[in-house]
Amino acid sequence: VPDIEKAFLWRLETLPKGEKRGTITHLICFTTAVIGSLCTATAVLILGVYLTTQGWISDVIGRSGASPDRHTLDVLSYGAALLLGLMVFLVSLNRHTAYYDKLLSPPEEAREIQKQEREIQAGITR
Repeated sequence: VPDIEKAFLWRLETLPKGEKRGTITHLICFTTAVIGSLCTATAVLILGVYLTTQGWISDVIGRSGASPDRHTLDVLSYGAALLLGLMVFLVSLNRHTAYYDKLLSPPEEAREIQKQEREIQAGITR
């Protein structure tokens, strides 16, 4: 198609570089990060509850010489599982956000645009 570039509003040189916080792309990436982190934390929490209900944690604590009553042990185990799940959520959310911020940064995006320009000039199509 001749003059195809006239059909598009943006040009590669005028395209805004990078995604700032509050843009749709950043919001979608942040939502994905929250959902992924929440799923991972929930899996850790379920594993902690499973280990508590199977009695493995009480066996380990019993071998260490401590002998708290069953109710105290359950409360401590569930609390530890909840705390571990929360920590996993926060660390995972932090890592996801850092990854998306790096991926959507202006230098990274400019490199990707330059790579695609070279592919177009070389005639490489996907």
